[in-house]
Amino acid sequence: MPLHHLTGRDLLLAALVSSLGTGAVETWIASFNPDELANEWEWIREVENGWGVGSRDETLRITALIGTLASTRNNVRNILLMHPISHAFLAEVVVEFDCSEVGEQAGIILYEDDDDYVAVVRRCDWCPGEEGRCRTREVYLVGEVDGIPLEETALFYGGGATNVRIALRKEGDVVSAYRHDTLICQVQLPETGNGFSRVGLIANNESNRSTQTRALFSHFTIYYLEGIQPQDGDDSQQMFLETPS
Repeated sequence: MPLHHLTGRDLLLAALVSSLGTGAVETWIASFNPDELANEWEWIREVENGWGVGSRDETLRITALIGTLASTRNNVRNILLMHPISHAFLAEVVVEFDCSEVGEQAGIILYEDDDDYVAVVRRCDWCPGEEGRCRTREVYLVGEVDGIPLEETALFYGGGATNVRIALRKEGDVVSAYRHDTLICQVQLPETGNGFSRVGLIANNESNRSTQTRALFSHFTIYYLEGIQPQDGDDSQQMFLETPS
């Protein structure tokens, strides 16, 4: 499978997208009210007391229950998904997640099934080279293709704040990951792979210690990017990834 890189072009802001001269970009903003959740979204392995909606600001809360999509266990509960109306889109969300147990994570997921997914998550893990002594909170790219894990990649080090804006962009088989307004890495899925047709939110705890840490999600927005093309010549940070062949 060939390696690919990204140019670092930020397409998160509608004004910038419009400035590219490609016409209007349709957006969809989630309000996270009970009616919308019932009509626009679907739950995977729902646990009703493991999620809730804020009464004032319509923030969605998902508790990081014990579970993982790694290997064949596939027991993550309360994955919330919706079907975008276009195959070319960028989905972003603000997640507040004060994780403390190694293996806790929350973020945005592109999902076909339990063996085919890509996620950008805020995750608690061991500090590099200091396993068992130091914990850190970073933004990671995780996923599987046909049940084979992608290389787990830390996208951003030193993520001390409890909230972060993260995003995934999908155009065909190419998936790009963002932290705030920075386009950080890109992965190309196998052409024979599944369609990864749903996008949504995930919060789970891959450890064996129940913490009941809550992830708060807000400002979930989808930008439909038909016809939008990144421009060359950007010299911002690049990262190279390879998917399983």
